Amino acid sequence: MSEEILKSIEEQLILGFTGKINILEKETKQLLGAAYIIAGKLANFKFLEVEGIKAFYNACIEEKNGKLFDLISEPELIDVRENKIQQPFSVLKRKMYDIADKYEMSKINKPPGHLKIIVEPGFITTEQEVNSLEYSLMCTISDYSLVSDIYKKSNLLDYEITNALVGLRKKNALKVVQHK
Repeated sequence: MSEEILKSIEEQLILGFTGKINILEKETKQLLGAAYIIAGKLANFKFLEVEGIKAFYNACIEEKNGKLFDLISEPELIDVRENKIQQPFSVLKRKMYDIADKYEMSKINKPPGHLKIIVEPGFITTEQEVNSLEYSLMCTISDYSLVSDIYKKSNLLDYEITNALVGLRKKNALKVVQHK
């Protein structure tokens, strides 16, 4: 398992770095995201249209699954409004391995991105209980129906989205409205 992203961030944190670590696609050198560091603290992370802790975990999981990146440290002033990650890096790093395992286990149940789904209107009036993840996902589905958008726009981690979709599907709470 490659851990270049983790190593690079950790090195810069130890040095008290302020700036960003750009994450580039290895072959095309396309910018995919960046880790934003302020005075030796991971402040934010952006990766493939996702931001914050979710983006951090998504990038680490991509790397764990064999995706190769070029990482380029770039000293610069970072706006304090970029400070969106409150957890210490050591906590994020420790949780990453558990989240990567959960992601792998849920990957088989992830629906195709081109599906459009809605919450069954009748489900809202039933007395079936939903957990907090399912409720959060239902709120996202009310704004975005395309599965790929749900994964991008939800604040939940990808494995949490997949598990919540499975749970809601078992409760007959979801309906596929368009299948391209």
